[in-house]
Amino acid sequence: LVDSVNKIIALADGTTLNGTASYLTTADITALGLGTIINTTSELSLFNQILDRASLTSIDTALKVTNIASIVDRIMTTAAGSTPTPALTAADFTTIGISNVTTLNLPGVISAIASTTDDGTGVDTLVELENIVNTPIQSLNKISAYADNNGLDTTTYPIPTLTDYLNVGIIGVSESNLGIINSYLATSVITGTNTDSIVEVQSLVDSV
Repeated sequence: LVDSVNKIIALADGTTLNGTASYLTTADITALGLGTIINTTSELSLFNQILDRASLTSIDTALKVTNIASIVDRIMTTAAGSTPTPALTAADFTTIGISNVTTLNLPGVISAIASTTDDGTGVDTLVELENIVNTPIQSLNKISAYADNNGLDTTTYPIPTLTDYLNVGIIGVSESNLGIINSYLATSVITGTNTDSIVEVQSLVDSV
């Protein structure tokens, strides 16, 4: 147990991916009492990388380490197409060092993770997970920024594409109605503040 704890301390120096020699093994996971939570290769991979980027203060109790393990497990449950209990929150992503997830874009993030391979290999590294998380966030920001600018400067604020809406998880957008949806975004009535959440964008699409 002491050796396993010391591995965690060595990993958590706040620098990403510099402590691979101290990565936890399945034996360490068992010693730490986390065997029922971290029990796949994908979970162990992501758990180690999160610990490797963590600060010492974020892992200085067993409860904090267990919470990180739970977040990893719930990410993998989501990737497998199931709904974890408790559900993932924006705060969970902040805990593991991904700070741009909010309650407004969380549904798109969850949808993006759920669209990855069921075995978790699509989100078993920090780079993969951050890329998956950032895709819907960037698309939602693009939609909101275009609306806020009323479509006046499409160089700085490009017109949202069908892919952007799909990235966010919006239902009911197709090539046939994309133009009219974007035309509503370009009106002065629709602004950035009422298109900065997935719920709001979906509501607009449903109305059109």
